[in-house]
Amino acid sequence: MEFDYYREMAEAAASHGASNIRELEWVMTEDRIADLRRHLAEDVGVDDEVNEMFGIPIVPGSPKDGAPFELRQRS
Repeated sequence: MEFDYYREMAEAAASHGASNIRELEWVMTEDRIADLRRHLAEDVGVDDEVNEMFGIPIVPGSPKDGAPFELRQRS
């Protein structure tokens, strides 16, 4: 089964509760960003040029522990 970015990222965003989304960023490798865009276009039916999820910007980088993404405070 393919990784469900939308569901996993929704759960991660929800777990931050009342955090100010302007202070957060998604960190993903370039390959994962491409996978996310493909997933959104093919499975969710949204724009494949997305640069944010749930109002939180996506930035290239290396998530902790080799995870598909990391939601963290902006640096």
